[in-house]
Amino acid sequence: VSYIHILVIFKAPTEDDLMVFIKTLSAYKNSKVFIHCAANKRVSAFMALYRIISLGWPVDDAIKALNMMWQPDAIWQAFINNQLSKHSPSQ
Repeated sequence: VSYIHILVIFKAPTEDDLMVFIKTLSAYKNSKVFIHCAANKRVSAFMALYRIISLGWPVDDAIKALNMMWQPDAIWQAFINNQLSKHSPSQ
């Protein structure tokens, strides 16, 4: 059993935070993982981006799953849009 803590400041998510998250999930891709965050907002946004960037999900499908959990605020929406523009093959 491993515990990996990725500190993501809610009001200031970074691309480095996302890349650590993606690398960590990729390292455990053949294992069951439990992922959580206090309000399930950061992890929902990161999971949407992971699904798009690493798993090849269509953007609309990943964002739909994200929006079932929460509607990102302006900070997080800008972060998501920025990451999609850098890492997504198509929107």
